[in-house]
Amino acid sequence: VTEILPTIILANQYFNGIIEFGVISQVRGAFWSILDDFSIIIREFNGIAGFMAGLDRLFLFMKAIQNLDPDRPKDDAKDRDHDDDSDSLPPKHVIRVKEVDPAQPSTSSILTMRDVRLITPDNKRVLVEQLDLSLLRGKNLLIAGVSGSGKSSLLRAIAGLWSNGSGEIVRPSSDQIYFLPQRPYCPPGTLRDQLLYPSTELSDDYDGTLDGWSRPIDQRCVEWSRLSDQELLNVLVSVDLPDLASRIGDGDPIRGLNTVLDYSNTLSLGEQQRLAFGRVVINRPKLVVCDESTSALDVVAERKMYTLLKNMASDANDEGGTGLTYVSVGHRPTLLQHHDVKLLLKDGGSSVSFLSQTNSSVEEETILS
Repeated sequence: VTEILPTIILANQYFNGIIEFGVISQVRGAFWSILDDFSIIIREFNGIAGFMAGLDRLFLFMKAIQNLDPDRPKDDAKDRDHDDDSDSLPPKHVIRVKEVDPAQPSTSSILTMRDVRLITPDNKRVLVEQLDLSLLRGKNLLIAGVSGSGKSSLLRAIAGLWSNGSGEIVRPSSDQIYFLPQRPYCPPGTLRDQLLYPSTELSDDYDGTLDGWSRPIDQRCVEWSRLSDQELLNVLVSVDLPDLASRIGDGDPIRGLNTVLDYSNTLSLGEQQRLAFGRVVINRPKLVVCDESTSALDVVAERKMYTLLKNMASDANDEGGTGLTYVSVGHRPTLLQHHDVKLLLKDGGSSVSFLSQTNSSVEEETILS
């Protein structure tokens, strides 16, 4: 139709010498463009119908949740409408996170919590009540307590991922703090990418993929040009993974650094946790937050990882910089010897206490049980 109809309409004018043949070609193109624009509704009809069906299912799912839990507060858009004056006031039921530069001479604390109250998202349970804490630089903190007392939730509040509650948390900026979870994230890519995460090594001719994998997004400002292959291999040695690159590269460690694998399934959890400590060595943050980050390691490997952190802090102090401080959550009594201050969450997290250094294994087991 797009070829014949314009030709039939303009045939009389063409044979009478009114228009040239090129005009017919132009009209054909214009006719095809108009037809294509009108056809978009037909082509996308299935997609639009699927989108509307998805919206209907989500709406019914939301209504079902509300019917099962009628006491849950509804997040109505009208409740979020405030005038200009109220926008300038701090929220009453949100934990505020303030970022500061720990390198400033006037800042002696690396982490400060002021009247922090932590509650569950449904507002039915208080995890932490009126927590005031000021952690000095170089003083390492262990957060202990029974399961469900709010230890990991407190770490999420430090990260800014948990805002239900009230109070204020003052911590270093995002590029100066590093979080080590119990199960580290292994991004798709090479072994080199695993070490550099959350940053990556980018080149001018890099097209964004490697053997079907996408590299992680560059989020930190680190001069990767100073990190040679040998330096990366030395980092693996420092975290007790001296043969990992050679094993992956079939005897060639340089090849192993550039080998793309699914490392979340290739490496054991213990190897992944040690690899995460290697990321700390490379990124050199001011504050490291460990959420049971040595749970898959034996006591000897755990001691090596924490000794590594202490050596990094000592080296930074010797160079006149701001040393490294770490905060840990864990259940092992052996963690006590690696920390200077202990924060015990008890009674469901509604009360806290600070513990002094102890050498009693019986007391340690009581504290961390």
